Amino acid sequence: QAKLFLLKEFGLVSAYVDNRQLTVPQDLDWVQAMLAAAHSSSACVGSLYWSLRFHAEEGGFFEHKEAGGDIRALHWPGFTTGAPNFEIEILTSFSRLNGIFDPPTVCAPTLLPPGFEEGIVVSSPPCMRFRGTAGAAFYELW
Repeated sequence: QAKLFLLKEFGLVSAYVDNRQLTVPQDLDWVQAMLAAAHSSSACVGSLYWSLRFHAEEGGFFEHKEAGGDIRALHWPGFTTGAPNFEIEILTSFSRLNGIFDPPTVCAPTLLPPGFEEGIVVSSPPCMRFRGTAGAAFYELW
């Protein structure tokens, strides 16, 4: 009987550039191969990519940068600002391995649920802050 394992905190590697040690993203092909191997293993119970961060309560995301490099945390569902870290490609790989092939499309109701108005803050137009939906890449406000 195989031992179960959890593939944890992978995706970064130390490298030397101009005699300085930096932390850089792992090669994209290596990361995708590691995800596929872990996913196909009956002994692997999950995988945790380095620094996948969530929404901040005040808007935006919690940020984290690795010391000694320009490595930013990944943010679901993936944004072009994360291109140096292969954010979209890595998060797409996670999704596809888990049977999610296209991002979900959610239509917001025209009427807000009770209490939701408290989650919208308009400080001085055109600035508006609100709590969004997990996994949303953008919003259309009209």
